[in-house]
Amino acid sequence: MRILVWGGAGYIGSHTALELVRAGHEVIVADNLLTGHRSAVPKQAKFYEGDIWDAAFLDKLFDAEKIDAVIHFAAFSMVASSEKAKRVPGWKPEHNSLEEIIASAWNWHTHHPNGYEE
Repeated sequence: MRILVWGGAGYIGSHTALELVRAGHEVIVADNLLTGHRSAVPKQAKFYEGDIWDAAFLDKLFDAEKIDAVIHFAAFSMVASSEKAKRVPGWKPEHNSLEEIIASAWNWHTHHPNGYEE
């Protein structure tokens, strides 16, 4: 399977990505690197730097990759990280990131009803 790991440069996400690679899956990692580390991403995984809040980034990602499943670890687990994120231009706390992912995936699907095989 081709699995997208959101937040795959963080502690839990990078370990999950590594185990998925070891299990024989093709892994795509997306992370904005605000609290994650590029060096934590397994070398065998394809990496995209971008933000889960960015609908255009999501659309490009879903257009570019044949994604079978998404595992979502993109989050701020510490108060200090959340406060740091609020200082980033464009931060939108009113958005629901899971809704953005679902909307982007659904948008891709409605434009490609036969999947990647068309």
